[in-house]
Amino acid sequence: MTNKELCRPMKKWLALLLILLLGNSAHADLALNQTDHTLPLAGHLAILSGSEGVDSIEAATRQADRFKPLASNFIGGFGRQRDVWLRFTLLSTDAQPTKWVLRVLPTYLDQVDLYQPGPQGWIVTHSGDTVRFGLRKMDDRAVSFSLKLNPNQPHTFYLHLRHAGAFNAYPMLYTPAQYQRQLSLEGLWLGAFFGIAVLLLLIHVVYWVTLREWVFLAFGGYIAIRIVYFFTYDGLTYQWLLPDHSELVHTALRFSLAWVVATIAPILVHVLNMWRYYPQLAKIVWLLGGLAAIFSITVFTGQFAQFGGLLSIIVLLLGVIGAGVAALQWRQNRPLGTLILLAMIIMLIGTAVSALASFGISSGALLDLYGGQIAALATLLSIHFAVTQRVVLIKREKIISEQAVRLANERTAQERAARQEQADFFAMLFHEIKTPLAEIAAATTVLEQLDDGAKQETGSRYDTIHHAVERLNLMVEQNLARDRLGLEEIHLSRQKVDLKELARSVLDAFRMAHPHRLIIEAPLEMPTVPGDPEFLRVALANLIDNAIKYSPEDRDIRVCLSIEPTQAKLAVQDQGAGMSAEGVARAFDRYWRGDAAGTISGTGLGLYLVRRIAHAHGGDVQIESTLGKGSRFTLSLPLASA
Repeated sequence: MTNKELCRPMKKWLALLLILLLGNSAHADLALNQTDHTLPLAGHLAILSGSEGVDSIEAATRQADRFKPLASNFIGGFGRQRDVWLRFTLLSTDAQPTKWVLRVLPTYLDQVDLYQPGPQGWIVTHSGDTVRFGLRKMDDRAVSFSLKLNPNQPHTFYLHLRHAGAFNAYPMLYTPAQYQRQLSLEGLWLGAFFGIAVLLLLIHVVYWVTLREWVFLAFGGYIAIRIVYFFTYDGLTYQWLLPDHSELVHTALRFSLAWVVATIAPILVHVLNMWRYYPQLAKIVWLLGGLAAIFSITVFTGQFAQFGGLLSIIVLLLGVIGAGVAALQWRQNRPLGTLILLAMIIMLIGTAVSALASFGISSGALLDLYGGQIAALATLLSIHFAVTQRVVLIKREKIISEQAVRLANERTAQERAARQEQADFFAMLFHEIKTPLAEIAAATTVLEQLDDGAKQETGSRYDTIHHAVERLNLMVEQNLARDRLGLEEIHLSRQKVDLKELARSVLDAFRMAHPHRLIIEAPLEMPTVPGDPEFLRVALANLIDNAIKYSPEDRDIRVCLSIEPTQAKLAVQDQGAGMSAEGVARAFDRYWRGDAAGTISGTGLGLYLVRRIAHAHGGDVQIESTLGKGSRFTLSLPLASA
């Protein structure tokens, strides 16, 4: 080999070395090595200082001395619309591929223009969300450009970026093969993320439909909004759903971001049970969530870019409060404390990473781009497991409650059966008692008729026997009625009842044993009422008996019947001592007897049975009473419908 041949390869390497040493000192050129397949441009970028108003490549290249090196990627944070010019230089060798792919994330940048040198000047490729997706050179959710490099030559490229809002940019270089592998990996990640999120959403919808617990609906809504936000944040809405409506996609992204923050509030309040344990903090959390919801309005007023940084502050505050409360509950050994604490810590880390990036503080490209999404998935899973455990607790409590209800129903059924058996026994016993009472009454009447009246005291004794028999009959009928009315349902043996005839028969029975003047007042014609004659007989007998007991023997007791358009009325008027206001209010209470009862016999069931019978017939009973003048009890019964 001649010296000339030996020197030829050395000249190439010396040329590359001179290019590296004499290249622009504003940033370090990126030399492509044979083993490189993925190359981040962080640390190899230069930014044009004071780029406002620079809107052409010619203007940018004339200010080459104003390009300053960037230590990493461009991290601008939230703000109004800005223009940024970035520059980078690539060096290639014979062994390197000549085709590369430049990819710029995140996916939502408004404008990304690439300028690369060509034979006749600069070749510009426009991209970003201002360009319809169908016009992009590459079918990628992110902004991507195809680069072609000549070996052993430096190639300087310019990126013109324009965006309003969270303005960060992460350029990466890929070989074509590695680029396809990257798309496949991202597809797997996004498929897993959205698949798990949708599954969680469906699970909590089912929970809410079956259990009707508010926390499941709130968490389901939170998951749904997260899905919408990340589907848009990852560029999939623009790529697949709305490729011709970039403005609508941007609106959806910002609006869903505000509501992602807003819906954190109800999740924290319900999952941490803050209303019960920390009501003041719950109010603060709801206030922060409400502010985030209000900020969503700025999406439509064009001020979101200026106020968007406040969302980062709100989300950080919510994360700190949630983690703090979860830590307190964990220390207090509250149910599900460990799972909820884990969820809150993950949420705090994710929100912190996202918030720092929005403030222009980078945690690294991977964390800046996907940290919030990874943390969101972990948070969703943690809260899901906590809520699932809550479902288990709810189901367990429900089973215990159902068992208690079943046992209570069984005890109630047993008690009802025992009461029914007891009622049947007493009914049989009372019916048996009524037979000898009837025989006594009949025998007394016969003796009274056979008696010649020679002895004056026999008349009063007959009266005493009649009175005792009537009292025993009334007591028997009261107890029979009480047993029938004491059951859950009252079964009436309804038939047409002539109230005038019923009142006369009851009064006749009382006239035999009482010296009171019992007077009946009724219209000539009176329609029948539908009812149970035995029950109505008991009700009237109790009213008359009550009037007799509390009236002097020389006073009249009147039974007045009247007709109204829809009802018949049966009133019993006495001239006794009357009742106080308390007595009127409590007269129908079971076993209650007024102060005037004194030594007067009674059980306190009479008026109670009257009201039960009236209500069972669809009627009512009222009292009008004046102390010292007497009382009037009016039984109202509905007439048969036409």
